[in-house]
Amino acid sequence: MECSKRLIFHQRIFGNYKRTHENLKKLIEERTTHKNRIHKILVRNGIRLTDVLSDIFGRSGLIIINGLIEGKPIDQALRQIHNSRVLKKKDEIK
Repeated sequence: MECSKRLIFHQRIFGNYKRTHENLKKLIEERTTHKNRIHKILVRNGIRLTDVLSDIFGRSGLIIINGLIEGKPIDQALRQIHNSRVLKKKDEIK
């Protein structure tokens, strides 16, 4: 009797894990789709952040993207960045 209880218990856990894993996988795919869409919009408008930043969705990249969304010029968005490596490439971003 106890063996069958353990078996049922483990099946329930795996079933929940499987559903959670599938949901997580869908969320990751959705996030990737949104990131690709944002990247395409930037490239279409002549903004090539990937030439300067290794991760456009990192801290500095998000500051620039959020600044552009708010309608700020790139110069104003760059003033908010305190990363010395990014500031050295400031002219390439403009």
